[in-house]
Amino acid sequence: MNNFDADQFYRHLDELNLDAYMAFFADDATLRFANFPPLVGKIAIGENFRSLAATVVRGMQHRFVDRWESKGSIVLESNVTYDLFDGRVVTVPAVTILRVNSLNKVADMRVYVDASAVFGLPPSDQ
Repeated sequence: MNNFDADQFYRHLDELNLDAYMAFFADDATLRFANFPPLVGKIAIGENFRSLAATVVRGMQHRFVDRWESKGSIVLESNVTYDLFDGRVVTVPAVTILRVNSLNKVADMRVYVDASAVFGLPPSDQ
């Protein structure tokens, strides 16, 4: 088990405290969210989250269903509720894999979710 505080990590995200949230990432971190292209580097990841917080997501809440931890990896199953600027509130199931480096920073984050409802798209199975 590692010392990474996943609860605090997501608390900062849910509060949209993006400076505190981004402090958890390694400078050379990668992020893969749904079927979007990977983001490489803490700066690119931060810009992406700030853009979403300014244009799409007014708020969010992660409710954890289960979690598994092993040797620097954390797998989180959650239900995520998005409060969107267009007035919709959308809840989707997600699984996130976090790989944490020896400095307890997120080196790699992979979020598996059907985000079509969040972005107002038809479901991916249609």
